[in-house]
Amino acid sequence: MAELTIDGRKVEVAAGTNLIEAARKLAIDIPYYCYHPALAPVGSCRMCQVEILDPGKPPRVAIACRTEATQGLNVSTTGKDCVAARAATLEFLLANHPLDCPICDKAGECDLQDFTYRHGHGAGRFSEPKREKLKHELIGDHILLDQERCILCTRCVRFMDEYAKSPSLVVAGRGDRNVIAIFPGEPIHSNYEGNLADICPVGALTLKEFRFKSRVWDLSSEESVCTGCDRGCSVLLETKRNRLLRVRPRVNLQVNGHFMCDQGRFGLLDAANPVAREELGWVKGARVTAAEAATALATTLAAERGRWLVLLSARLTGEELLLATAVLGPLAKQLAWVPTAASGGDDILFTGRRAPNEKALERLSVPALDEAAAAKVLAEPATAGLLCFDAALAARLLAQAKGKRLALVDVVRDFDPAAGKAPHGAELFVPGTLASEKDGTFLNVDAVLQRARRAQRWPQGTVAEAALLLQVAATASLSVAALTQKPDLTFALLEALGQPGMLLNQLPDDGVKLTPTAAAVSA
Repeated sequence: MAELTIDGRKVEVAAGTNLIEAARKLAIDIPYYCYHPALAPVGSCRMCQVEILDPGKPPRVAIACRTEATQGLNVSTTGKDCVAARAATLEFLLANHPLDCPICDKAGECDLQDFTYRHGHGAGRFSEPKREKLKHELIGDHILLDQERCILCTRCVRFMDEYAKSPSLVVAGRGDRNVIAIFPGEPIHSNYEGNLADICPVGALTLKEFRFKSRVWDLSSEESVCTGCDRGCSVLLETKRNRLLRVRPRVNLQVNGHFMCDQGRFGLLDAANPVAREELGWVKGARVTAAEAATALATTLAAERGRWLVLLSARLTGEELLLATAVLGPLAKQLAWVPTAASGGDDILFTGRRAPNEKALERLSVPALDEAAAAKVLAEPATAGLLCFDAALAARLLAQAKGKRLALVDVVRDFDPAAGKAPHGAELFVPGTLASEKDGTFLNVDAVLQRARRAQRWPQGTVAEAALLLQVAATASLSVAALTQKPDLTFALLEALGQPGMLLNQLPDDGVKLTPTAAAVSA
């Protein structure tokens, strides 16, 4: 450990910590552009200049990102020399930067804007025409490049090389003709391309999917969990008028670090903004309200107790799974789930297993069946039908067990109600809710339980899965007081997972790591 002084305040950090991170421990913000905690420091932007004060020597200006904390070091972030150096750096960065702020997607969260107000001169002194460079050029599947706005921090180049393991960007040209560019004829194709818009400190790299959709100050933001795979990356869901417009990674060092993959980022956007979404339920070929469909499903399960195969889905929250085991377990012929095979994963974040809560099903001791075994149970004469919370799985199973009845609870997209029948020919269909439409928790592949916050309102009249399960319990005269009398379902879930009870609002922002020795118990 090393003890140093920053702006007259002492702080102790691990030896080798750079001054930006050391100052952060004291809530002192040193401005920077090229530095990123997840990337190797290069010291190219020269914005993070501070003064090193040695007794008996004149102050010397150094860049904080490449200066390591040592015992007894005395640092000033407000000295006149470093303040003047930052202002001079900003003046040169702005010399050829276009006045695009009124039309730039980065406006409102742009470091160049913010630092200019905090650390720059009040007025520019350059009167020469600004240079013209390549603008709004699509250089990948999702990213547009505006070379005029670029300040050559090289974060993007280093990210693609160091983190994404897909070197796709380069600094081309020489001297003052340097620009960020792709290799000739080789656009970016990476599962982590969307992070380039997040790490760019200015508006040089922007997302095609978000371009001109909204000003950032008009967005409402909620902390949530990505449901694209069982990595469960921490994310921010940003909406405007109940429409999900942007998904960004949220820093969580025990789950996803600083980034997320594109499968999750754009998969969440596609799921939350379907072309069409069936909002009404179906009962025996007739369109009814979701409430009427829920009542019909509850009545059917109560009347045909012990005759339905019930397959839960890993898209449900932990609280919904806990409630489902307590309610549907006593009513089902067999309660189970079908594991999802990994496909197309990588060695970075994306596991390829598109089942965000499988670990919760395992920890709650819900039996697992493969598709063949599930189809065999469904085909048995004593099995009246299938209650499934996954439309795609239900379609595959019914193809193997033809003639069986289906009760479906799921979100259905691009469904044509003019066809005159429920999705996949279901006898009973209750429209489900999206992960972005409810509060709850997800347990990721590394047994980290995280909180997901509701970012969107579900369609009017929707019966949420938790409400549906409580209605089934009431209709079948099943008591769930052991769960509902807890402070909340998250409290009951943690206890069922062998952990100390905790309210949903009490969960840490980075989640709770479940102890490996915890004995999971069935609800």
